[in-house]
Amino acid sequence: MAHIVDRFEGDYAILLEGDAALEVVKAALAEGIAEGDAVSLGEDGIWRKDTAETEERKERIAKKMKALWE
Repeated sequence: MAHIVDRFEGDYAILLEGDAALEVVKAALAEGIAEGDAVSLGEDGIWRKDTAETEERKERIAKKMKALWE
């Protein structure tokens, strides 16, 4: 299951999965990970961007925002 990068605090990234938060050292993230990205833990212990989930999530949010302003 994908986690969402909520924010960065110092040397840590705060990942959310439902109501649970997880602190992960930034060094355990693949390069280019940003706030709002969906990430999954690889077998090598590195969190990598789940591009499909990230794009789907952004589209859902954009649709909700558009509906809100219509």
